[in-house]
Amino acid sequence: MNRKAKVLLIDDETMFTRLLRINLERTGQYEVREENDGSKGYAATLEFRPDVILLDVMMRECPGPEVARQIRADHQLRGIPIIFVTATPIDGVPGRDEACDIPYITKPAPIAQIVRSIDRTCGLGAKGAEGEAA
Repeated sequence: MNRKAKVLLIDDETMFTRLLRINLERTGQYEVREENDGSKGYAATLEFRPDVILLDVMMRECPGPEVARQIRADHQLRGIPIIFVTATPIDGVPGRDEACDIPYITKPAPIAQIVRSIDRTCGLGAKGAEGEAA
């Protein structure tokens, strides 16, 4: 049996993370955790040690680029791939310059697109999930 890829969702929209977690787990490919407080994103990453992080850009507690900077500053975590997930145009986000190498997905996005992005980022090769928008 293959190990499931560990995905950490950091987004302050609880309904979004819940729906996305359910859809990702339904594929059978992922172990998913949610963190709905951006200021706890670094600690959640340190504890869970995910294979990939889906990180919201605009959060009340701590913006995504700041969370990404905290993660990248830790030599134990800096190799974990991050994908920004945003409803905001990415070019106008404060701190985007420092995180310009981070790919992003515009939400809402179909689960198949999110799975492809995760698999491409983790080097897993997409396994063809179909489904509704998350």
